[in-house]
Amino acid sequence: MILAEMRGLIAVIVVGVLIAVLFVRISEYGDDESVAAAGTTTSTTTTTSTTTTTEAPVEFVDAFAGVRNLCESADEFIRGSESEIEYPGKIPQLAEEFYTRVIDGVSDQIKAEYSAALRYYTEYNELALPHNYDGLSILKSDGGQRWGLLASNDPPGVEATRANVAFLCEGIEIPEPPLMSAREFERLSDLADA
Repeated sequence: MILAEMRGLIAVIVVGVLIAVLFVRISEYGDDESVAAAGTTTSTTTTTSTTTTTEAPVEFVDAFAGVRNLCESADEFIRGSESEIEYPGKIPQLAEEFYTRVIDGVSDQIKAEYSAALRYYTEYNELALPHNYDGLSILKSDGGQRWGLLASNDPPGVEATRANVAFLCEGIEIPEPPLMSAREFERLSDLADA
C-alpha cells in the first residue's frame, strides 16, 4: 500500500515539474497579443552586447503561400489549356500569365529558372502576337529569325520549372512549350525565303 502511494506521489511531482517547465518555455515566446499583432513569432535574446531576432516563421508562411499560389496557378493554367475555347497562341499566352503570377513567390533556389521561362514566353508572345501566331508570317517579319530559334529549340528554364511544379504540386504537369519540329521549321523557313 505504501509503495502504491509513493508511486502516485512521484507521478504528481513529475507532472507538476513538467507543467512548470512547459510554462516557462511557452512564456519565453511572449504573449498572444504581441504574436498576433506582429503576425509572426519573434524571440529576442538580450545580453549586455547583442540582440538576436528570429524571423523563421514569416519565411515559412511566405514559402507556404508561394507554393499554394504556384499550385493554384498551375491548376488554372491546365484548365485554361484544356478548355474548349481555342485561339492562336493559347499555350504561350497562358504560360506567360502563369509565370508572371508565380515569379515573386517561388524559392530563391529556382527563381532563375522561372525568370528564364518567363523571359522565353514574353519574347515568344511579343514576336508572335502581332502576326496572330502564324509561323510563316512571323518568319517573314524582322523578328522572324529570333522567333524561329525560340520556336524550335528547348526553352531555358521551362523543363526545370515544369519539374518543380510537378514536385511541389503533387504531380500536376503544366503544358509543354509549343515547339515545332526541325522539319516543320525548315519547311516554313523555305517558304519564307521563297
